Amino acid sequence: MAEHLLSGFAPRLQRNALGKLNQKGVEVRFDTKLVSASATGARFADGTDVEAATIIWTAGVAANPLAGQITGQKSWRCGDRRT
Repeated sequence: MAEHLLSGFAPRLQRNALGKLNQKGVEVRFDTKLVSASATGARFADGTDVEAATIIWTAGVAANPLAGQITGQKSWRCGDRRT
């Protein structure tokens, strides 16, 4: 699993996004399985319970592994300044 946000973006933008969420008091968890959610919080597979009035769950996306077998020049990632 990913250890960063916005995998299609440059590392600097990934760090900035995580920093902004942290500044706003958002707790971001990577590599964590959500077991259940209720009106009062969430429970994770490691047994951790978190009390929360609002829970936002997201899942990452990945290209099909066959995409890695395509030959030729790869396009640049969002946020890169390559010319």
